Amino acid sequence: MRLWRENYERSPYFQDVLKILGNIGLGSTETISDLNIELIYRICDYLNISTPMMLSNELALEGSKTARLIDLLKKLNASTYLSGPSADVYLDKDEFKRAGISLEYKSYDYEPYPQQWGGFDGAVTVLDLIANLGPVAQNYIRSHTADIQVV
Repeated sequence: MRLWRENYERSPYFQDVLKILGNIGLGSTETISDLNIELIYRICDYLNISTPMMLSNELALEGSKTARLIDLLKKLNASTYLSGPSADVYLDKDEFKRAGISLEYKSYDYEPYPQQWGGFDGAVTVLDLIANLGPVAQNYIRSHTADIQVV
């Protein structure tokens, strides 16, 4: 938290980020996964994102690697899976084809916004976006370019 404060305390919406972070991780979470889940819920709440979410361990998944992912997608009746492009090295595209599920890679082409340190860097945490833009940050989280269809 000290490092965050040192780098962002002059940001216009620094206090909003402090409210999001609150006492996160101080006794309220047991694992890094629990910490991430809590942070995701808090950020979604701030940005008014109401997408339904659930934990994969609620689905009694079978298999491993891509087969496990396909099992998850089938149990959710999904027709498309959106992944980060770095997953290309380990996802089995043929399994997606056989399952009849489209595979797309996320395009990271965001609208530049004013940041504290010079030119725009889009490869930073969403907390940077919130610290600099506050509630209007929700207008900057969609990519300008379409996601890349793989399968």
